[in-house]
Amino acid sequence: MSTSSFKDKPIQLKLRRVVMLTCGVVLVLTCTAYFTYELISFRQAAKTQVSMVGQIIASNSTAALAFDNSDDAKEILSSLKGQKNIVSACLYDKRGNIFSIYPDSVSRKRFPPAPSYIGYHFSGADLEGFQPVIQGDDQLGTLYIKSDMSATYKRLALYVVIGLFFAALSFIIAFW
Repeated sequence: MSTSSFKDKPIQLKLRRVVMLTCGVVLVLTCTAYFTYELISFRQAAKTQVSMVGQIIASNSTAALAFDNSDDAKEILSSLKGQKNIVSACLYDKRGNIFSIYPDSVSRKRFPPAPSYIGYHFSGADLEGFQPVIQGDDQLGTLYIKSDMSATYKRLALYVVIGLFFAALSFIIAFW
């Protein structure tokens, strides 16, 4: 059995292979661009949402920290129950000691020992950050929030599966 080279193939077969290769490259590039955009926009939207929640909780926590009232701080942090993606949070006092935690079942050891920076960043499958608690010009403490991003990544994985299905379907249609 002899193997023939590409140049010995009929022109119809050559054109089909070139068209299939072109369609495949275009589909891969388009899907990659789409998934990259979705990942970036999902992460940015999550960061914005958690940041807004952090600003609200920090703003509501000023009196609890100013008057050293841990019961009020616990009540304010418990309002995070409405945010299903927020898995833990804590308030640090002015000296950087943990003042109050959410939820009560979480060990204090699972929180950073002290606030280390201001802002939000992604850490593995989580989004976490520190928000200053400010009253006037005085920083009364710091809020730490940790958000689970697994639901977002599951939705993105579903987009990948749907995209791959339609890319394969498009590839098959182009072949015919």
